[in-house]
Amino acid sequence: MPSCSSRGAVAALLLAGCLHRGPTTTLEQAAVQLQPIPPVAQSVLDAGASSLDVSLRLRSLQLLCTHASSPQLELYAQRGLYDPSPYVRRGVVEALALRLPDLTAQGLLLGLLERSDVDAYTRGRAGFLLARAGVEGVREPLSAAWREAANTWDRAPLALAALMAGDDQAEAALAEALRDGAMPLETEFFVAVGQTGRRDLAPALIEARDLLEEELLLPVGVALLELGLAEGEAVFRSTFADGDVLFQLEAVDYLALLEGPRAQALLRKARGSGPPIVRTYVDLVMVGRGDLPLARAVEALDTRDREQQCLALDAMAAHMGCASSDEVPRRQARAAREAALAAMQDPEPAVRSCAARALGGLATPADRADISALIAELSDEAPAEAQRVELAAALLAIQQRGQ
Repeated sequence: MPSCSSRGAVAALLLAGCLHRGPTTTLEQAAVQLQPIPPVAQSVLDAGASSLDVSLRLRSLQLLCTHASSPQLELYAQRGLYDPSPYVRRGVVEALALRLPDLTAQGLLLGLLERSDVDAYTRGRAGFLLARAGVEGVREPLSAAWREAANTWDRAPLALAALMAGDDQAEAALAEALRDGAMPLETEFFVAVGQTGRRDLAPALIEARDLLEEELLLPVGVALLELGLAEGEAVFRSTFADGDVLFQLEAVDYLALLEGPRAQALLRKARGSGPPIVRTYVDLVMVGRGDLPLARAVEALDTRDREQQCLALDAMAAHMGCASSDEVPRRQARAAREAALAAMQDPEPAVRSCAARALGGLATPADRADISALIAELSDEAPAEAQRVELAAALLAIQQRGQ
């Protein structure tokens, strides 16, 4: 099975909450009711935000930007938006979008649109999220930006955002960029193309398939599927029929982000005819959606495969986010919580980090003291630093659920 990191985007979405909330490809944004960040979590996240490890810096700044009070938000956000890593900048954009229509978050994202030093895909993503949230004042800077772009590589994400903001002239520019086929491996961009609902873009997407890198074929399939076209379904059916397990697992990654009958039917196909490793992954996606019992993920955790262990832990936490407390049998909920706590002692650092992350969905207010004690026991050096950050995130999640 591919590495845990290759499943990271899906895990983040599953852990954010139940996927059964509507026909979008990402979870609906829910405003966080801000409370003071607990001192233990604050200390851990402040340290993580200064880490040389990009993934730790990204995760810490995202959490801080999601939960910080308005006076603190600008400080943390500016650190992230001026970070040398484009991944950190993009992650902070996503965190700020979760806080819209907060005026501080809105101003920070609008300011990013004007920065020529920021790559076009990060600026485009910020513009897309602002436009989708209905923020005013987005169209003009985006329209100017796509017209000023020197090549189709950079023009595409800016035109996409401008189109979302109501610039109908951007559609032709976006279609031209797609047909050109000179696109980077920006999978999120193609998912967003599908979210526009513009079926007139479908011919350009279909034409682009023969020119794009192989890694972009499934994202194009997602876009076509979201636009309601059979060609999108055909991309996934072909993937599940060709015998390449890695591509099948990647296809499940994308289907896990989608709602609707076509996506559900494709998941059922993969579950019914794929190899065992693919069937297990589909089962865990379905557990995370609330479509299979929590016990299935607890069962899947009993393996030496660390990637499957991480997927099972993520699915358990996501399942608890989908259901009310009285919908999950107490025995199953207790078994999942105890399994996650036991996994904190696993010899594999990656599994311990996944277990720490899962505790955000599985732990109860009564576990706060034990989680704080675990943080204190761990060193602030890698690989324990990642576990400390995820345990800090668990404290924030417990606090949020307690409101």
